[in-house]
Amino acid sequence: MWKEIVTTSYFDDLLVKPRPPPKNPHLWAKTKTPWDFFKSVFAPYKWDTSEILMKCFEFDWSCSKIPNLVKDEEDWKQFKEILWKHYRIIWEAYKFFSAI
Repeated sequence: MWKEIVTTSYFDDLLVKPRPPPKNPHLWAKTKTPWDFFKSVFAPYKWDTSEILMKCFEFDWSCSKIPNLVKDEEDWKQFKEILWKHYRIIWEAYKFFSAI
């Protein structure tokens, strides 16, 4: 049966023929430049500096209701200092869980 389908004129009768191999395949190979952060899409990323963290902390503090919950001003100042000490960990946890 196979011999009946594929004859010498079979390939001549085809309307679509296989693509010929490239003449100079070595010319198609592009030199790959090493990856550079400053040329990538991540270049405009702003790193977390202490100044940015302080602005974020102050904004988060202004949005919180802690000063309304804790009536004594000295207590909430201490609470604010404790939170600021651990704010980088809180910030990194927030970034991690928001990415998930």
